[in-house]
This record gives sequence, structure tokens and C-alpha cells, in this order.
Amino acid sequence: MIPSILQHFMKYSSFVKDFKEYYDSHHQKCDKQQYDINYIKEHLVIRGRTCIDTENPNVYFVDNGTKCVTIHWDKKVKTGCYINASNQGYQFTLKIEYENEVYERPLYDILNEYMEEEYFTDNIFSYNWRESDEIITFIVTLLSGIQQLSGIFFYKELYSFFSKSDFVEKYLELSNKCKLIEYTGYTKYKPGKEEILKILSELGYEGDYNIKERFCRVIKEKNGLIIGYNISFAYDTVTFIPFGQKDGKGLFAAPSMAALVQFFSSDNVSGLRYQSYEELKLLIKFMLGYLDDIIGCFE
Repeated sequence: MIPSILQHFMKYSSFVKDFKEYYDSHHQKCDKQQYDINYIKEHLVIRGRTCIDTENPNVYFVDNGTKCVTIHWDKKVKTGCYINASNQGYQFTLKIEYENEVYERPLYDILNEYMEEEYFTDNIFSYNWRESDEIITFIVTLLSGIQQLSGIFFYKELYSFFSKSDFVEKYLELSNKCKLIEYTGYTKYKPGKEEILKILSELGYEGDYNIKERFCRVIKEKNGLIIGYNISFAYDTVTFIPFGQKDGKGLFAAPSMAALVQFFSSDNVSGLRYQSYEELKLLIKFMLGYLDDIIGCFE
């Protein structure tokens, strides 16, 4: 699973472009400068990164600054990289731990495979930085990019749904239409509990509405498996937050569907806006229409 998600990350994030720009501007033949590895490690720690020494005095591991990122109730992912500093340059080895998988591979090799050419070299950066703060800034930027990977490592069945169904394409098409609705920070149409439950009833669903928090919970159940949304109504935007349970235990808790779609799109994903009863009903109908597909991925 990790290699396929890495490929997805390379495709939709700006990581390759940003990394290539650093590489092109700094990978030049010139006189090597002295580096102070202790200074670099000290300032990485100041910037919130954890540096762990290895048996090799010139190699250290830097994590993504958060140690573990909880993706849902029982799954975690940890990302970081080994940095080998020498007078020949800097080498980076990416390491990802997810569930029982450990993926460890030189970064230049991953990038070259994705680009389908030998663009980057083993010593990926010659040491020609004007000052140590430049390499520190670069490492922090590199780790920030790697940290974006954490958001993609949600439950593998959900990943299957997003990557194999037509949901992302249809959602983007719908959200692009919603972009045409002018955002004013408020809406003339503010649906109440009765109207929201009426929409759900017309679509064949029952909802549990929380008046205080202004959200409605809608579920679909099959063979002990429950998949549903917490639907939030704020201003003129409706937000769908998916969750799952199986045999009474939490299965997954994820960000909003819009946030998950963003992992599969290089375009900025906007929220789903509405200005009338019929527009809101259309959005809810669209989202509820995919509950069966999500359930199918977990069966």
C-alpha cells in the first residue's frame, strides 16, 4: 500500500516540483564548504524537529515533528528521513511506518522512478549552500512535504473507494458549479431541523438532528457495518464528515469528504454551497448516493 500512496502523493502534491527547484538551484559543481552537523541538528530541534543519532556519526534521523499522526481510532503513521551529511553532499532516505509496514528507500531513487528518468543523483545535494541555515530551511521544507503523506494514510478501504470510484470526479464537477455561488459569509436560506429532516425523508433516509451543534447524523447499516455522515450546516456551506463502525466498535473517523478529495486532486477543492432548498437537497442526494459504494469497500 505504501508505494502506491507514494506515487499518488508525487502526482497530486507540489513535492516533486518544489524539490526539483531546490535541486536545480543548489546541485552545482563548486568548492565544497565545511558543514557543522551539530549546528544543523540543534537548529532543526529549535524548529520543532526531533533528531536521532545513528551508529554512523554522519547520519541522523529527523522525524516529521509530530512523531505519530493518528489517522483514525486505531491506525497510525510515522514519517521522517535519514540524512547522511558528508563533504560529498547530502543524501536523504525516506522512512514510513504504517500499521505493520516499514518502507525505507533513498529519496533520489523514489523520485527518479516517479519521473521515469535518472534526474537526481545518489549524493542528491552537493554541499554548496551559502550558509547552514539554507540546508536547515530545506530539510524543514522537505519534512513538511513528507508530512502531507500522513493525511493520505487513512483506512485502506476508504483509499480504495476514493481511488477506484468516480466520486472524486463527480465531486469536483459539483464543487466547481458551487464556486459560481458568490460567498458572502451568510445565506438568505437557513434550513432548520424540520426542513433538513424533510429533505432526508424525501430521499428515503432518517436523520438524527442536533439542534445545538447544527449537524445531522445519517447512517446506513448492513450486516453489523454502519457507515454514515455527520452533516454540518454553517453559513451557506454543507459539510459531510464520514465515519464507520462495525459490530459496535469504531472502524474509522476521517476528515471531511472535501478534505479527502483534496488528496486526490491538484486543484483547490471548494466546499459545497447552496442558496435554496432544492440546491441543498441536490447536494445531500449526491453524497448519500455513495454510501452503498463505501459500504461495499468494507464488506
